[in-house]
Amino acid sequence: MDAAFVRVLRIALGVLTDRLITMTALIMSFALACWAMWGPAHERLVMAGFFAVCVYLPALLKEKKRETERNDDES
Repeated sequence: MDAAFVRVLRIALGVLTDRLITMTALIMSFALACWAMWGPAHERLVMAGFFAVCVYLPALLKEKKRETERNDDES
């Protein structure tokens, strides 16, 4: 029973961690976009776009990796 509980706990923490990273990225991107729209300039808009790409790309890669690991475990 302990091994099953640890496995379920590990999966739950992994999912929560992924979702927390995504939510943090969303909030930070929204805040930077608001700042960029407050005083529109090309530099601010480019920085907001670059930040959004650089933040979501690692989160997306981590989510894809976890998905492939989950599919490998089920097979």
